[in-house]
Amino acid sequence: MKTHISQFALKQATRGERRTKNVQIEFWRFAFAIYMIVYHTLGHVYGIKTGGYIGVDIFFMISGYFLAASHEKKRNRTGDNSLTEMGAYFKDRFIRLWPMYLCAYFLKVILWGIQEQQSIRKIIERIYRSFPEMFMLRINPSINGVSWFTCAMLLGGALLWAILSLDRHRVLCSCVLPVCAVIIYSRFESIAGRIHLITTQRIAPVYFDGFYRAFAGMSLGIIAWNIIRRVGPSLSDVGKFFFRIFGHVTLTVVLVTSLFKYHGFCDFWFIFLSFCGLTGILQENTVKMHKSPNIYIYISFIMILQII
Repeated sequence: MKTHISQFALKQATRGERRTKNVQIEFWRFAFAIYMIVYHTLGHVYGIKTGGYIGVDIFFMISGYFLAASHEKKRNRTGDNSLTEMGAYFKDRFIRLWPMYLCAYFLKVILWGIQEQQSIRKIIERIYRSFPEMFMLRINPSINGVSWFTCAMLLGGALLWAILSLDRHRVLCSCVLPVCAVIIYSRFESIAGRIHLITTQRIAPVYFDGFYRAFAGMSLGIIAWNIIRRVGPSLSDVGKFFFRIFGHVTLTVVLVTSLFKYHGFCDFWFIFLSFCGLTGILQENTVKMHKSPNIYIYISFIMILQII
């Protein structure tokens, strides 16, 4: 009887745990999702430029943080820190991300065919030429446009999950990932002078700029998680309140300033400030939210941008 009660309590706790969300980070997710839609809409339709593309890097940081937190939670719960867990993670992410990626792609192809009055043969030919992108085997925004970040996040997350599985003492989190992020962003700065995907000089023999951008951003998220894990427990309530205020102010500065300053070295300042701001907000304890609207925001975001 006690065993059944314990199992029931564990299930209820797990369900409650799945429903917990950080309301503050959900707000900023929503804000930058809207900002990215406005950026692409104004840019493609009206030619009005802003720095809304920085929202992608913020999404990568948030994803990296929750990836590290999820990995730690599974390791503490099951004691399994092997690469077999990576397969389960990759499967879960693939099921969540790939269907909407594929849906957005086919919607774009159909609308492209209608708008350009293309024949069925031309539409099929375009699908054939972009076959690698459809299955995330190549990241090239020249065909799939803005949906590149979906496969970049999936592949970057899989690699980082493997790194976390091998990093039992969190040495890589503290030493290697910061160096990798600095090298990647330095390479972007030296080649393009800003955050950019396709440059006159490619960052690699193939166009994997998107993957490197995702890997660097998610690495920053993991670094933020590692800082919070080490420093957070020692903070007083006043200290946590201060960091929350600091985080909100910093992200507000990024959002407002990027409306006027963009496509330059300021991109890297925005990424650094966003990292500091998210670190301040993410240390806050989560509160219960029964449903999160972000999955619908992501789906709508991808589809709208593909149509544009």
